[in-house]
Amino acid sequence: MLRAGGNHLMLTGLKKKPTAGETVTLRLHFTGADPITVRAPVEPATYQPSA
Repeated sequence: MLRAGGNHLMLTGLKKKPTAGETVTLRLHFTGADPITVRAPVEPATYQPSA
């Protein structure tokens, strides 16, 4: 789970800005492993995860 101050992904250079409430599909590539596809919810910039 992503936590405040923890690891996160930052998306830059997008053709369309995702809107809070949407779900985006990401294809992640790692060295030494096959790519994986994940779906992630778009949260508002003010989102504060609960502990």
